[in-house]
Amino acid sequence: MSVFRKKWLSAAAAGSAIVAAALLVAPPAHAQGWNVSQGTTPSINSSGWWALTYAAGLEGAMIGLGPCGGSSTFIAEFRNHQFDCVGWRKGTLGINQIVRNNAHSLASITCSGATTWYSPNAVGNYNYVRGKQWGTLNSALANDNASAGRGNLC
Repeated sequence: MSVFRKKWLSAAAAGSAIVAAALLVAPPAHAQGWNVSQGTTPSINSSGWWALTYAAGLEGAMIGLGPCGGSSTFIAEFRNHQFDCVGWRKGTLGINQIVRNNAHSLASITCSGATTWYSPNAVGNYNYVRGKQWGTLNSALANDNASAGRGNLC
């Protein structure tokens, strides 16, 4: 077998291996979203947009935005944020706990709705509620969330 033929066969085999490996790699996953709206958000004196609570059913402490009078519309990373506001029901449960991977309920205080995501910077699977609605996060995001924010302005 000639040197040229050996090099050609070797290159062809390497190229085939690369193509085969590329075919084994799964296509990128697309994020999934779930509407978890369960009811109308209870009335609260607020100048904010949304809230996350420590426990299911809007129970426990809330993140210090939304009903606590915060003005932020989006938090890109919960790692350094705590539930520092007394909530609607059993309001001190979870007070001062880190928000990341500890939230169970999401509430929209205005007509804009609210969303929480699995990863920082609004990336990955998400749960959302419609305007002036609240909901308990589903199994994909309960105790597994990293960012949140309000929906579009109404």
